[in-house]
Amino acid sequence: MNIQQLIDQYLALEQEEHHEPSGKFTPSAFGQCYRRQIWKRKGEPPTNPPDHLTLRKFKMGHIIHQTIYDMLPKNGLHEEYSTEVEINMQDIKGFADIVTENMVIDLKSVHSRKFWHLGRKKDETEDDAVRRFQKEQKDNILQVMAYCFFLDKPFGKLVYISKDDWCINEYEFKLSEWTTQVSDELYILRGFWEKKELPHATPRLYPQKDGSFKECTYCQFKDKCQEQGEKSCLLNMK
Repeated sequence: MNIQQLIDQYLALEQEEHHEPSGKFTPSAFGQCYRRQIWKRKGEPPTNPPDHLTLRKFKMGHIIHQTIYDMLPKNGLHEEYSTEVEINMQDIKGFADIVTENMVIDLKSVHSRKFWHLGRKKDETEDDAVRRFQKEQKDNILQVMAYCFFLDKPFGKLVYISKDDWCINEYEFKLSEWTTQVSDELYILRGFWEKKELPHATPRLYPQKDGSFKECTYCQFKDKCQEQGEKSCLLNMK
């Protein structure tokens, strides 16, 4: 019996069974390349699907989420809350991890190297650390702020958990400071969809010092996008 093969086969099957496209935009993709988000909503088959290692990382994240959910009712919490709250609108579908009376909390399990990278550096001022965080993690902020936007909650919180040692950092945001950026994201995406236009290739995540973005490296449509080229075109809606 090969346990590694058993795990990988199970996770591959689980990915096929539980990740059918909804035909809607998802807040978890906000901040990503617009072309990538349009293809995802359209249900375009990925040319670069997650490999076995990536699926194992996803599973570890799900286990951490579920463990935290299981802990919540056992800690004498007096505040009302709900978990995995569904947002399902005409063209938006997503799930907010934890929702309280006035806040949406989104859990992010990350490798310890990324966890410590996100923290404030010795030579950084607090303001510089905040600006760097908002630049590097803008997609995560847009996601939790979108949930706040749709659920009418004034505050959002990102909770980063180091997978290796369960160290935790929490970052809180006001919806009032992000409403315009959430609205702009929706406006641009809906504009492309209504015009049936495939956008230019527009990587936006993981900025590098030279001004480039590393998002393409991790994109499930990397090969297809390179074949398509950078220019926009009409979207094949068949």
